[in-house]
Amino acid sequence: MNLFSNPNKAVEDEHNIRVQILSTRIYIILLGLTLVILNFYSSLRYTTNITTIDISSADDYVKLTKKYTSHSSTSKLECPCKIVSIAHSSYIHQLEPSFHDICSSDAISNEWLNILFEIYLNLDYPPSYIHTFEGTAFAHYQALKMMCDLIKEAVDAARTLFMSSTVITSQMIYPDQFEKDTKAAIEQFQRNIPNNFLHVLELVRGFNQANGLISVYSTNWHMFPVSADVNVEPAIISFEPLYYGECNCATTATCHQLLESSVPGYAVGCVPLESLQQSTVECHYNLSCIQSLYSYVTGECL
Repeated sequence: MNLFSNPNKAVEDEHNIRVQILSTRIYIILLGLTLVILNFYSSLRYTTNITTIDISSADDYVKLTKKYTSHSSTSKLECPCKIVSIAHSSYIHQLEPSFHDICSSDAISNEWLNILFEIYLNLDYPPSYIHTFEGTAFAHYQALKMMCDLIKEAVDAARTLFMSSTVITSQMIYPDQFEKDTKAAIEQFQRNIPNNFLHVLELVRGFNQANGLISVYSTNWHMFPVSADVNVEPAIISFEPLYYGECNCATTATCHQLLESSVPGYAVGCVPLESLQQSTVECHYNLSCIQSLYSYVTGECL
């Protein structure tokens, strides 16, 4: 077979004929190889088949996922969502915080605060009692109640915001992954609450100290008239910082002293908020200490 013969020539030399025959053979071989390669390539091509299935529950999605992922690695399941955003409150039905026991105890009750306030009012000169329990107890427990109330409000506001926030996804998430993501979101929410609250608290503490604010209970600065003559007008008032041990309230807001002899874990300091943070509530977990404290304050047996 000679596909490259020249029809215009009646007679061709033998050399040209051999070249034409060789070219024909090479051409046929290459053509055959090309056809084989094309046929092999065609057999490897993937055909995309799209099947639409309506599902009504997460269980249906799980079944389809197992069906299309276990038989062939080439199968792909896509489940677009009709609603791309969903609020946490639609699937997280219970997210109840727990607070310290002291925030639900009688230690911050109005009855207890009224008793402490009466004691404070009956002191002959309250500023001279700033290193004692009776001179600071009302401010201390009032600050404790305020701290509990603020924490509860902060948690409630954060929880409302979290429950109203949404998860956005265009594709349905596998239940195991969805549960993992939800757990991670709740854990992050739990970490953010104390961090955010402490951040705000630090700002308040820094503001108070930087501006040298005077405690209404005279626990950080002592005020006294410069002139002994009370008839001098206008009166000139001077201030001097108070000390707790070697610590100066003018430079350090966390100055404090512990009153271990009367109330274990109870600290007095420059301002009620600071002394509260230096104190513990160990006495309120000891029945004999509570009885002694109540008797000490009221003069009555509990």
